[in-house]
Amino acid sequence: MKSILLSNQVTNNYWTEAWTNYKLSPNDNAKTTIVLTRLKAFYKYVMNLEEYQLS
Repeated sequence: MKSILLSNQVTNNYWTEAWTNYKLSPNDNAKTTIVLTRLKAFYKYVMNLEEYQLS
């Protein structure tokens, strides 16, 4: 799961930096796209897990 948010980056702090940059400039389309793309992939991964159930 970690690799989804890191997007195959070498450093572990990639997601932290992306999130911080987004929070500091939420109207910046490039920063928003980086965060939303990774979050959508993460949510899709979680929802496809066998353990995930809608209640």
